[in-house]
Amino acid sequence: MPLRPWGQGSRDRHAGGTGSVTVSTAATGAARIARAFGHAREANRLAIVVYLTVGYPDRASTAPLLRAALDGGADVLELGVPFSDPLADGATVQHASEIALRQGIGLGDCIAEAATVVHERDVPVLLMGYANPFLRYRRGLAGFAADASRAGVAGIIVPDLPAEESAEFDAALEPEGIARIDLYAPTTPDDRLARLVPRARGFVYCVSITGVTGARRALAHRQTAGRGRSARSSPRSRPRGEADAGARRPRRDDCPP
Repeated sequence: MPLRPWGQGSRDRHAGGTGSVTVSTAATGAARIARAFGHAREANRLAIVVYLTVGYPDRASTAPLLRAALDGGADVLELGVPFSDPLADGATVQHASEIALRQGIGLGDCIAEAATVVHERDVPVLLMGYANPFLRYRRGLAGFAADASRAGVAGIIVPDLPAEESAEFDAALEPEGIARIDLYAPTTPDDRLARLVPRARGFVYCVSITGVTGARRALAHRQTAGRGRSARSSPRSRPRGEADAGARRPRRDDCPP
């Protein structure tokens, strides 16, 4: 059920309601993310970052699924903000977004779910979504940043927001201590990577594949990740495209109804 880009589900029904759950976070989002990566490093393991679309398969299932991810060892949670035109995502995330939008899930609902899980657990929670829902938030970008900060959101990932065009976002997020996570890909030129990575907040999101998200038979991410490692001082994350070597290519019928 595609929606127009300027109308993503409900008009943030919970935008004002997030104030009912206020999370005290003395550290900035970047510091909390770094702490999670640091704990994983001390344990001599990779940090586990788990992505779930808010509202899939339904709103009531979101909090239990997030708790299950944490019980299963997740260090960081990414809450997917449903969007009607997720160009960077494959069939699975597209399907999840469609189901969530049918239920009227908006950015305000995602903030509320973040508040719930952060209130219960000491874990960095990121909101991952396309630029339009953030820009169209009922209280504007500054209002979003304030609401997200009160909810304990550590950072946001916006795949269709180039770092060079992020000034408006940064002006709203930085005073609230929310990290905006930059991304780089196999196609990122070396000179751009050299500018991008040192300024990263929280971690660098290494898009280890070209094309849309989804399972792959094989991944050639080592060289891509190595490029980022040579240019960075912040932790590195490769949640997108990571899969077992034997993972098969996704099909539409891989998606649950």
